[in-house]
Amino acid sequence: MKTLAPTRDAGKREAAENSLLQEALRYAARGWRVLPLHSPIAQGCSCGMKCDNIGKHPRIVRGLKGATTNAAIVRGWWEQWPNANVGIATGLASGIIVLDIDGEDGQNSLKLLEASEQLPRTLRAHSGRVGPDGERNGHHFYFTLPNRVDLRNSAGRLGKGLDVRASGGYIVAPPSLHSSRLRYEWHCDGSTIVEAPQWLIARASKPALASVAVSQEGIPKGQRNPTLTSLAGTMHKRRMSRSSIQAALLEENRRQCHPPLPEEEVMSVIASVTRYPQGAAAQSKLRRAEVLCLADVQAEEVDWLWEPYIPLKMITLLSGDPGVGKTFLSLDLAASLTQGRAMLNGAETAPGNVLYLTQENSPAHVLRPRFDALGGDATRFFIVRGTLCDDGTPGNITLGDTEQLEEVIKKHNVRLVVIDPLQSFLGGDVDAHRANQTRPIMDGVGNLAERTGCAVLITRHLSKGTGGSAIYRGMGSIDFTGTARSELLVAREPEQEGRVVMAHSKTNLGKFGPSLAYSIDSAGKLQWHGESSFRADDLLTAPSTADERSALEEAVDFLKEELADGSKPAIDVRAKAQANGISPATLRRAQTALKVTKRPQGFKGPWMLSLPTVAQDSSELLTPAP
Repeated sequence: MKTLAPTRDAGKREAAENSLLQEALRYAARGWRVLPLHSPIAQGCSCGMKCDNIGKHPRIVRGLKGATTNAAIVRGWWEQWPNANVGIATGLASGIIVLDIDGEDGQNSLKLLEASEQLPRTLRAHSGRVGPDGERNGHHFYFTLPNRVDLRNSAGRLGKGLDVRASGGYIVAPPSLHSSRLRYEWHCDGSTIVEAPQWLIARASKPALASVAVSQEGIPKGQRNPTLTSLAGTMHKRRMSRSSIQAALLEENRRQCHPPLPEEEVMSVIASVTRYPQGAAAQSKLRRAEVLCLADVQAEEVDWLWEPYIPLKMITLLSGDPGVGKTFLSLDLAASLTQGRAMLNGAETAPGNVLYLTQENSPAHVLRPRFDALGGDATRFFIVRGTLCDDGTPGNITLGDTEQLEEVIKKHNVRLVVIDPLQSFLGGDVDAHRANQTRPIMDGVGNLAERTGCAVLITRHLSKGTGGSAIYRGMGSIDFTGTARSELLVAREPEQEGRVVMAHSKTNLGKFGPSLAYSIDSAGKLQWHGESSFRADDLLTAPSTADERSALEEAVDFLKEELADGSKPAIDVRAKAQANGISPATLRRAQTALKVTKRPQGFKGPWMLSLPTVAQDSSELLTPAP
């Protein structure tokens, strides 16, 4: 990736990069959603393309949708791209709008505007735009939104060169670098941000009148009332006050309607529109309870991928400690499906395609060798590693990207989707322990499974607790279990070296399936050993489970989970390990066992720890059964 060309003074560059990060964190702490933008470099733009928007477009794949106030995510972005420009999402996302005065045209339009309206003194910034006289002629006026008005972006509505950045937009903020090589900076005479004046909201909200036949003389008879009604409805939908609507309509009537309507008729239009709750008038009809009579519902039998363990059109969880063979079991199921073979106790079926989401397992070093050993058809196995933009820019994929996933599922006629593991695909701004954040994600995946007819199998680790019911031991919110229709637990079989038991811990679809034992032989094949007497809860209270593992094994598992989403500062990892009762010496031994890499982050940056490229090696394979 291209970076900012070196300056004569490396110290100044480092100070600028630190300032970018600190300002981004300060904006986030203020409640403004920020996002990293590309930056100007000697060759043009850091995006590496022929760019007409140098230093102003998002670096992250999700673009404006990825803007956040999460300090950890913000810090991670600027550790990855120290010279990234800072963007602030405007509108309802951050509760602010920005009036952008662009160049000489904007300056002239502003003078005309201020001849009739007063622009209040507020927080103000200079862009890096420079006029013919060498002086800056680009300015940003920041305002708060009154009563959370949903104002949209507009360009030129207030005058040529005057744009309003609101919902659906963002602004480049100080101390970002402009293509002119000047930095955006705050103006010294406006440190307080004030509420946007009603006249500004009203004028910026004025809808386009393309659907109305307007002559050069203005709005003719026969169109005056419907045009003003449309304008009032749009403003009311955007939660503007009645006084603002009244001021805008009276002004529009005076200037555009020929002849103007009587004032009492304009007031009647306003009264008619604003009698509905704020939002859209049509919403009063849409917001009613939808009732379904059960007699109108046609009962359907459950379709199974593997009865009674894995249903089609639904989510199944596969939970277990690291190293017990969750990936092997998932790959064995995938291999069997691609060949049309029956799983143990299952019926043979037509061959099907598999979509596999993984970040931990190398396709070349882990997945392909294991899949081949299991006898799978590699032409039916597809791997999702991330996303690609139209310009070739790579990015991550999360479970929230259901539109992209559905496209792939339909394109390749996928029957089974495997997500291995869950925590790698939640997204950096989703807390796995908060139901209000995880439930929408999982509901979206459930709806995706139902729409496409495929089975979704999600692997996840267990929490560090011991004993108790199996459905409460999965890592993260209990809502993960709540959204799954079936959950399977895999754990080592007590007193049976090298054997693992797959036990049914939850089902909403009928009877629990019997527990099944398996092992992985020296040739890398999964061998089934029939039914086991151990139930899911029994496996979690057996003496061979996590509470009896050595301190080194605990430290290894800790590092796998902590570094699953990417590199992290070594000092933070050590502190968290100590809080979990792991000594520094044991942590170092675990780093050696996992071949954890340790590298500095940037110039004078912190030391970072990360897992090796191949996340699983032969040491993770289960000991072959005797």
